[in-house]
Amino acid sequence: MRLLLNILFITYALSTASGSDLQVTNNAAIVVDTNVFCTLYIKQFSDGNFDPPPICIVGLTNSTRSRVWSASLPASMLFAVDLVDTNGHFIEKTEYGKGFGLPLTQKQVNERFLPKRIAHGSMAAGYLAQAGLTPTVGEFSIPKAFNLKQPGEYTLYIRLRLIQSCVSDSSGTIRTNIFDAQYFGSNRTNATVFQSIWLPEISTNLQIHSGNIQTNK
Repeated sequence: MRLLLNILFITYALSTASGSDLQVTNNAAIVVDTNVFCTLYIKQFSDGNFDPPPICIVGLTNSTRSRVWSASLPASMLFAVDLVDTNGHFIEKTEYGKGFGLPLTQKQVNERFLPKRIAHGSMAAGYLAQAGLTPTVGEFSIPKAFNLKQPGEYTLYIRLRLIQSCVSDSSGTIRTNIFDAQYFGSNRTNATVFQSIWLPEISTNLQIHSGNIQTNK
């Protein structure tokens, strides 16, 4: 009876999620292998990007035999970030930076993800980490996210949030990590319940130059 109630609840949630302000849950039941992890690359030039460098580029490395899908969303919705100086002091975040790592609602993710899914299909709406590949998940400007006051060496800490779907199939089985065209093709418009999980935190040292300070308005 309890299982039946759970299935009915999830079926109801699927029908109402598009307008829901319910929080995207951080579901520990979604198992991510230790050989699925994010990587950092610091680019010291903007390369046509109008945001000031250095630019942090985040990738997802998958050395398992399974595919890993996640929603393709703005950096602030995918990453939790901190910057620490050599004295161990946390650097104050800008208004933009304060938006990183905040709790998300189903409505927020739907508003970003679903229009892309409907218009372009699953591949355009999400990103895929095939076995042995490291796709770029997102990037952001470090001076745009932090109030940098002086040049020097800093340590950047990042956690990556995988945002995945939760659907109930005809057998009542709860499925996660589903971003295949069968469920998310351009012809599908039904609501989706999302879940998330944080990958382990990683860090990298980086050098902030005086020119980076000057561009931090």
